[in-house]
Parts: sequence; C-alpha cells; structure tokens
Amino acid sequence: VEDFARAARRAVALGFDAVEVMGSEGYLVNQFTAPLTNTRDDEWGGDAERRRRFPVAVAAAVREAVGADFPVLFRMSGADLVEGGTPREDVGALAVALAAAGVDALAVGIGWHESPVPTVQAQVPAGTWATYAKDVKQALRASGHGALPVVASNRYSRLAQVDEVLAAGDVDFVALARPFLADPGIVAKSRAGRPDTVDVCLACNEACIDRSFGTERVSCLVNPRSGYEAEFPLTVRERRGRYAVVGAGPAGLEAARTLARLGQEVEVLEAESEPGGQFRWAARVPGKEDFGETVRHHVRELAGLGVRLRLGHRVGHRDLAHLRGFDGVVLATGVLAHRPELPGLALPHVLDYQRAFADPEALGPRVAIIGGGGVGVDLAHLLTADPQLKRTPEAFLARHALTAGGPVARLAPRTASAAPRRVTVVRR
Repeated sequence: VEDFARAARRAVALGFDAVEVMGSEGYLVNQFTAPLTNTRDDEWGGDAERRRRFPVAVAAAVREAVGADFPVLFRMSGADLVEGGTPREDVGALAVALAAAGVDALAVGIGWHESPVPTVQAQVPAGTWATYAKDVKQALRASGHGALPVVASNRYSRLAQVDEVLAAGDVDFVALARPFLADPGIVAKSRAGRPDTVDVCLACNEACIDRSFGTERVSCLVNPRSGYEAEFPLTVRERRGRYAVVGAGPAGLEAARTLARLGQEVEVLEAESEPGGQFRWAARVPGKEDFGETVRHHVRELAGLGVRLRLGHRVGHRDLAHLRGFDGVVLATGVLAHRPELPGLALPHVLDYQRAFADPEALGPRVAIIGGGGVGVDLAHLLTADPQLKRTPEAFLARHALTAGGPVARLAPRTASAAPRRVTVVRR
C-alpha cells in the first residue's frame, strides 16, 4: 500500500497533472477482488468486504499522499471475464467504497489478459463494454455518489462512437489510448468537421500492446512515426526533390505520404490495378474491415498532397531511364507468397493465399490450409464466416454468454453443418 502512495507522491513531485491507480485487467489490485486469485482467509480476503479492502486501502493511501486537491483516478474492473473473477454484485460495492475513499473519478476497464473473451481486438464492436461502465454509474447513483465521474474505455476508434456513448448519459467520459497513437490529431480533425482525415486505429495491437509486453518501443502499425517523432520530425525541406516509390502497399503509401509531407515531389508506381497490397486481403476478414479504411485514407491524403499514383504499372527494364530522372527511389514491393516444395502444388485446386483471399469462391466445401500463422488463421476465419452474424455489442455479448452477467463462457463452436465450409488448418 505504501508503495502506491510513494509512487503517487513522486508523480506530484515530477509535475504530473493527475495519477491513476491501475486496479483492472488482472493486475495486483484487481487480483485481490477476485476469488480466483485471492484465496486468503484473513483481514485481506475471505469474503467480498475483505477482498476489496486492499484496493480501498490503496485509494485512501494515495489520496492522503497527494493531498485533497490533486486529482486521483482509479481504474477498476467492470468485469474480469474469467471463471472465478470478481462477482458482478461486488463491482458496484467496490465503486461505492472507492468513492468514499476519496477518488475523483472511476475509469472502468474490462477483462483479464487470461480471459477467453476478446476485449480490445478488432472483432469487438465499438461500445460493447459501455454497459459495464453504466452499471458502475448506477451503483454510484443509488448510493448517493452519482456526481462522481465514470469513464468508459476499450474499443473506440472514432469520435462519433464516443459521442454516441456520451449522448446516452450513462457515463461521463470515454478514455482513448491507441487511437492517439494512430493519429494524435484525432480530436482536432474531428472537431474541425474532418473525421474522414483521421488515421483510424485498426485495433491490430501489433506495434502497441504487443510491444508494451517486450522491450521494443511502442509505436503504431498505421502511424510508424508514433514514438519516433523526435528522431523523424516532419520538417519541410528547402530543397524540393523528386522521388519514385515502387509499390503501393501500406509501406509504399506511407513512404509516399512522408516524402510528400516533407515537401517533395512524389510518384508511386504499382503493378496491381488497385493500391493497398496485403491490407486488401486483411480488409476482407470479418472484423478487420478498417484495414481497407487505412488504404482509402492514405490514397485520399496522397491526392491532396499532389502525389501521382500510377496503377497497373509493373516496373521493368523499360522504366530504368525514367527512374534515373528521380533524386531517389524507394523500393516497397512487398512480399510474394511462399510456396513450399511439396508434391501436388501444380494441381488446379491448390491455391496460394493471395489468390484464395482474392477469390475464395474458387475453393470447394472442404479446404486444407497449410500454415497456421496469422495469415492462415485469417483465411480460415474468412472461409468459415457466417454472413448472417450480427456485429453489434448486444450480439457480441450474447455470443459470449455475458448478457445475464453470469460467469464467462467460451464461445460455443458452430456445428459442421452450420459452417459454409469444412476447414482444416495444418501447421508444423
């Protein structure tokens, strides 16, 4: 408890504007409230009141450490989404106890990392978890603490989605994190009536959350400057040069955008009839449609920057003389599908993954996918997707047996007859 108080005092000394206690997502404070992890039978566990004693003690100690006028937020778990997690009736009681301990706002997190239910992935519809923040607000109102602000979080990529949740009046704020990595100007652009110019967060988690658990610097898949702004400032160069970018996949589009924003003249050469590279295949996977929005956004921005985009132009020897007229050439030609040395690869019913994504109808009712990495799993998802599946928060919660607030259940697999294809994924 004193460690939390000491950290808060240090934050004040360093000039921060507020502190937030991390009491969600299965970390230490949250573990005290869950019967699954708190198996004590002393003053710190054994029943609901004693299980919440630690988070309340932390909140009170932090409040005393920073003084009455310094903002203290507490991120609590609205639902742990694991068997043996914090009972739903205990969540409201914890919120009331934290309010009495003197916190200035309650941010509501969702789910442990160990949960079988996705919480921050692309397939989670926007606004799905607002219902749990609403429950916290209702508990506060019922106890006379209704003025305490409640902050919803998780899976908002557009401010229009945030406005919709706030308009319902059940929460006071919505917290965003990854969308600011994707585009630090998301608020300014949306406020100016230009939401179509925002780089939308894909909820891919590849360069942000995944890296935060390792040693790599956190960045963003759609905004690679994120985390590197000081090393690569966007300073317009006095000398205007001419640059060719070969390839209009995500890397080529980003290279062209960066060069153009630096004041350079840019031409992009792409062999296919449309830009986007492998993002085009990703955008076909249910739940990952925003990968296509990244391509559309970049193309719109390139047009505004005066970049020439030449599609259906495969660069060959005939282009060497043309390319010599540029100050530099960026090669962003992407990857080719790997074809292992297996007998039968030349048979007509054997497709590489790029053709399978482009024309899934070319595959029959029984499909074997050789390779179980991200591309293989995405292709399996595409081939077995139910076209009638509703993509609403209510439908998502129902599929995971969460509508009644009971213990979390793993998603029941569809029977073979209900799936459009039988798919087997084979990996080493």
